[in-house]
Amino acid sequence: MRGPIARVLARPVAVLVASAAVLVMGVLSFLNIPLQMLPDGFEESSISVSARLRDSSAAEAERHVAIPLAEAIGTVSGIASVVSRSDRTEVDIELELRAVADPASVERVVRDRIARVEPDLPDDVDRVHVRRQGSNYRPVVFFACTARTDRLTLSDFVEDSLQPRLEALDGVARVGIWGSLRRSVRVQLDQEEVTRRRLDLRELLRRLRGDNLSMDLGELGEGARTSYLRAAMEFDSIEDLRDFPVLEGVRLADIADVEVVPGLDQGWSRYNGSPVLVGTVLKAAGANTVDVCREIRSFFEEQEAAHPELGELDLIPFFDQGDIIENSIRTLYENALYGGILAVLVLYGFFRRLRMTLLVAAAIPLSLTIAVTVLYLGGSSLNIATLMGLTLAVGMLIDNAIVVVESILRRREEGDDPRTASASGSGEVALAVLTATITTIVVFVPAIFLSGDTQAR
Repeated sequence: MRGPIARVLARPVAVLVASAAVLVMGVLSFLNIPLQMLPDGFEESSISVSARLRDSSAAEAERHVAIPLAEAIGTVSGIASVVSRSDRTEVDIELELRAVADPASVERVVRDRIARVEPDLPDDVDRVHVRRQGSNYRPVVFFACTARTDRLTLSDFVEDSLQPRLEALDGVARVGIWGSLRRSVRVQLDQEEVTRRRLDLRELLRRLRGDNLSMDLGELGEGARTSYLRAAMEFDSIEDLRDFPVLEGVRLADIADVEVVPGLDQGWSRYNGSPVLVGTVLKAAGANTVDVCREIRSFFEEQEAAHPELGELDLIPFFDQGDIIENSIRTLYENALYGGILAVLVLYGFFRRLRMTLLVAAAIPLSLTIAVTVLYLGGSSLNIATLMGLTLAVGMLIDNAIVVVESILRRREEGDDPRTASASGSGEVALAVLTATITTIVVFVPAIFLSGDTQAR
């Protein structure tokens, strides 16, 4: 006996050890490989840059934070567009990447550019955060929040406590909240007092606006250091507003009721007929969707038990992509298992030999563990696309195994001993099996060029 097949057959112990090693690596890879709905290349990539400010105005935030950051990172190769949003407490910059760009490389360059410009930002800017998102505004979880308390208290809890803690979870990129109610200050003038004191309401309104502002006063250079000057003349408390002088010896509280009330309702949401706050969770790029969703569900359960003062806090994830992925993959697993069992039964019906049938059946798990190991070591994930490919590959594997086993069986019937029959029978059909497999693979080669995205390829 000659050839590679004969040399393999001559070392049964080595083959057994190699098979056991492959099975162990396959099991470890299967337990650790990420689970996703679709491969990374099918999702648009973006990078989010956010900077929180302790106290500023929207104009100052745009001028001194958003514009310097956008100018520093806007020229990075691979960025298709830059969109920024500024308010008095935060600056958000969304970077949409080109299809051919490597998100990891672009993120490294963006972090480097931000590190260079960060020392020149105003002192009231906290650390700039950079997060790579796996898809453009595609949440992995939608949830509803309700409790037996007033809506204003619930809104304060969600924005001040729940949202920051949820964003701190591993794998979470951003959390959005809709339907929350904000606090505002209402000044209800006493018409009789206004008439008796002959107050000019336009002048009073102008003075209130003039004494409650945050204004940029320019820059002050001192050597290599530049300081930004700002007039912060805002009311710090409700008492400051009540003590606002209207006339000599007359405060605003003397002619009006000044109180904190719920702000204007900008929108509302309902779940099963009950008013709720609605939230969305976006995962960070590279995070395991299933693991992130599981952690979010556990976090919701902890929060529901940790806040009895809210009165039956209920966090309801009414859309959970992790649960959908688990159900989809479980269905594919079951279909593949049932298909394998049916294939083995059909083989036994033709071969009428249990040993030959088991040989073909043993090739299925061994080949699948090799494939999963290659996917894991290559940085891929188990998703609908890869599982469909593995299912198709199992069918092709059984076809090839039937051809090889039938050839070996024929040589055995001709009188060859088991080792000779295995080597000769496999060698006779090796070229035919290889050719048939290659032609099947070649059919799918054009699909590689359907997208310009290197990740999708």
